[in-house]
Amino acid sequence: MSDFFSSQNITWFRYLALAQMIIFLLFLLGLISYSISYSDAVRPYFIVICIYFWSIYRPTLLSPAYVFILGLLFDFILNYPVGLHAMLFVIVQWVIRDQRLFFLGQPYVIVWIGFAFTCFMVMFSEWLFFTVLNENVFGFSGILFGTLISTLMFPMITLLFNIIYRILPPVSQSHFL
Repeated sequence: MSDFFSSQNITWFRYLALAQMIIFLLFLLGLISYSISYSDAVRPYFIVICIYFWSIYRPTLLSPAYVFILGLLFDFILNYPVGLHAMLFVIVQWVIRDQRLFFLGQPYVIVWIGFAFTCFMVMFSEWLFFTVLNENVFGFSGILFGTLISTLMFPMITLLFNIIYRILPPVSQSHFL
């Protein structure tokens, strides 16, 4: 029992808590809409960046239950139909985890393009859902600008995640993952 509270495990727990805090901070930043001229309100999907990156490089850091809860929170806070983003986020995690070995062997540019496609598909799915639900076609510019902003933010956020990834304990040695 005393081995569980060793200084090494406490240090590892701090690093894992840091990673989770940054993920939650990016989740909160993703709730904010930004206005861009000649466009609808744009919301960068920072949480999709988190799900995408960690599903490839450290899939045990974000459990499907945690991703589902983040999706439910997203829906509740932004007054979306409950479960929409929970479903989308879990599907993203599932698909990216399934393709993890492919992405691990690819150069960064391919991972980046894969993220752009994933982000576009999440936003398109959301747009399609609301188009069918309201029987009205909404503007497509919000999807394009949201995907563009999220894609342009991807390298900066993954740089931060790479720093965190390097200080996280190896999965085989961690008692927390």
